[in-house]
Amino acid sequence: MKNAILKFSLTALATLTLAACGSSGGGDAGSRSQAPTKDKPAAQANQPTKKQNNSNTPMLPSSNDKTGGAIVVDSDNKGNVTAKTVALTSANLYKINVDGKDIPIGFGPGIGSGGWSVSKAQTINGMKLNGKLEACCGSYSNVRFGAIESQDPSQDDILFYNGYPTTSMPSSGVVTYRGDSIISADTDKLPDEDYLKGSSSFSVDFGNKKLTGTLRTDNKDVVKIDANISGNGFSGTAKSDLLNSQGKAEGKFYGENAKELGGSANANDNSWGAAFAAKK
Repeated sequence: MKNAILKFSLTALATLTLAACGSSGGGDAGSRSQAPTKDKPAAQANQPTKKQNNSNTPMLPSSNDKTGGAIVVDSDNKGNVTAKTVALTSANLYKINVDGKDIPIGFGPGIGSGGWSVSKAQTINGMKLNGKLEACCGSYSNVRFGAIESQDPSQDDILFYNGYPTTSMPSSGVVTYRGDSIISADTDKLPDEDYLKGSSSFSVDFGNKKLTGTLRTDNKDVVKIDANISGNGFSGTAKSDLLNSQGKAEGKFYGENAKELGGSANANDNSWGAAFAAKK
């Protein structure tokens, strides 16, 4: 039974509503209180000031507790389908928290390969897995992404990305990132599979705070992403000429000096969804 494609089908998803919600992320997402500042005497007018002339000086990202995101698709026994986006707020490569429930997305340090990991186990690291996990990849040290494919109508389909967001961002330079993607789509223009693995490529202009990229599978350009960078994250549009639809994209930069990135994209009509990661 093609659970994922059925859940993303155009006929079923004609009644979809897209609702954003936040998930609890454990102790990593707590806010920090700031001590009151003391009044300081005004600086003398003739006191010289120091200037930063190095255009490569890292820029600290704006405060944001978000560490990743998930697209959750659910259907009931009457065929009613809903979809929502969930903000992940706990930096972790081995689990995500959705609606108060810990969901495994990895097998623990030192376990797994450099490529995709697939599991239908009922539990991973003591956490219940409802569905089939397809997670990528051991080749990334600071981000994990993938899909959890439902195996029966009582389970949700989830596309996710999460990791350790960078604490500083380059302020200049144009950098190419290359990596991987996973796509679920209701179309006869791609192979008849629930989830299609493919590639991703991005050009990031840190000076102008712009990101453009492409998600490919089956030797076809499936999704084009055009986004603006803010802090250590990005958001913008996702367009698919192949699937004749438009959508939204979001993501984060991860690791030291933003060496990796990850994100998700989904159609406005919810006929397709994707998750991705890439590295310099």
